[in-house]
Amino acid sequence: LILFNLILLIIAFGIPDLKQEFITISVIENRINKPVSLEVNRSRVNASRDIKTNADRIYVFLEQKGMNKIQICAILGNLYQESGLNPEISESNGIGYGLAQWSFERKSKLLAKYDNPADIKNQLDYLWYELTELEMWTGGYENIFYNTTSLKEAVIAFCNGFERAGIPMIDKRLAYAEYYFNLYKEV
Repeated sequence: LILFNLILLIIAFGIPDLKQEFITISVIENRINKPVSLEVNRSRVNASRDIKTNADRIYVFLEQKGMNKIQICAILGNLYQESGLNPEISESNGIGYGLAQWSFERKSKLLAKYDNPADIKNQLDYLWYELTELEMWTGGYENIFYNTTSLKEAVIAFCNGFERAGIPMIDKRLAYAEYYFNLYKEV
């Protein structure tokens, strides 16, 4: 399954820079084997286009808010499908913006709330604000998301009830979520 997901990622994004992958693997190994290093990685808050760094930031942020691994990885899979985990990305039509590709009223609220809405810390804060205070969930999916023990159910619930993607592409979202679940299995 890991090999299949890796092949999907290579097909979608090309062959990774081996030097960068070596650094990423080293960081993961340090996180697992050296708790002191883990704390250093958890404190990074500046916006970055580095996918692995942003995945770590998102994981740690949501973990510190009390989410479990299934919930976090379901969100990571969805956000990866939406933005490639790039907080600075905009849809070519200018509608969607940021990690969750916020659009219309949701985008306007994000842009109005922060002086630097492209900062990943601000976007994570806004994501949490939407998840916990704005009652953005629809169709009863919130209950499923927070109570399921199935990664697939969590991915679908987050996509349908929170993201409300125009073209869901659930298979891709699930593949990305499984990739992150396997990546963070030792954390």
